[in-house]
Amino acid sequence: IKRAVPRFPKGLNRFLLRALLHKECFEEAVTLVGTMENHVQDHKGSDDDDVATDFPELEDVNKMLKYLGKHGKNRPDEAFKFSIRMQNIFSIAPNETSQSLLLDACVQANNIDLAVEHFEAIKRSGVSVHVSVYNALMEVHCERSDLHRALAIVQYMEKSGTAINSQTIQIYKMVS
Repeated sequence: IKRAVPRFPKGLNRFLLRALLHKECFEEAVTLVGTMENHVQDHKGSDDDDVATDFPELEDVNKMLKYLGKHGKNRPDEAFKFSIRMQNIFSIAPNETSQSLLLDACVQANNIDLAVEHFEAIKRSGVSVHVSVYNALMEVHCERSDLHRALAIVQYMEKSGTAINSQTIQIYKMVS
């Protein structure tokens, strides 16, 4: 049985999503995105122009990743699942900010294994993330006495063209 999806004017869901995110109503925003996903799934293969234009944008996705991964639920696994759904359903690929948010979520949740796994995926893709995320990951490696991995991050930063900052230098001095 197909669920009935209300017909709203073109772009209304995106407008509502932006309003919810602006007011920091993140749980409601997650629910609305779920409705948008269902609408896309229900109309897959159709020429419905409303479906093709009424979906989240990367900026919206990043706000939700930040909430899911850090400020709200502190659940990096949910943030990753959400990011994958946005790629698969709406073709919204993560950018440097998205990758930074996902990696930072892992570090903040102290899920270092997932952080390392994601960092390796970032390296394979050639994407760079914000220096503060690299620094946080390096600090965690230093706390775990894994100096080899901390140095590998500095080397990757240099290779990817990520500018180091004073915090990076302090951490580097600790490990060298």
